[in-house]
Amino acid sequence: MNLSQLLVCSFILGILIVTIGILRNYFYNQKKFVPLELTSFINLMLCSGSIVSACNLMYRLFKEKEIHLLLGADTGALVLGVISLVWVSVQSIGQIFANALNNSVASINKNP
Repeated sequence: MNLSQLLVCSFILGILIVTIGILRNYFYNQKKFVPLELTSFINLMLCSGSIVSACNLMYRLFKEKEIHLLLGADTGALVLGVISLVWVSVQSIGQIFANALNNSVASINKNP
């Protein structure tokens, strides 16, 4: 994948994640809209970009033989790094939506 393809895939995944998260919070919160802050949206887009980049790196790692020749025994360390990057990104996405939902519920409890 070249850079433009990575950016397009990251953008599409980011929009998909935001849409799913907003809809989940909407139906969980008795059909009241849960606002998403700009910083949260930017973090979601960055997390989606890191997921796409990590998947691309993992694909290249198993597809291209030159990487194995270049890295040698360090291939396992790179695989662990890619897995940890995806793990932290997914965990951050969950945290962002949990915080948005908690802030929404707290504001509803304050103002009945």
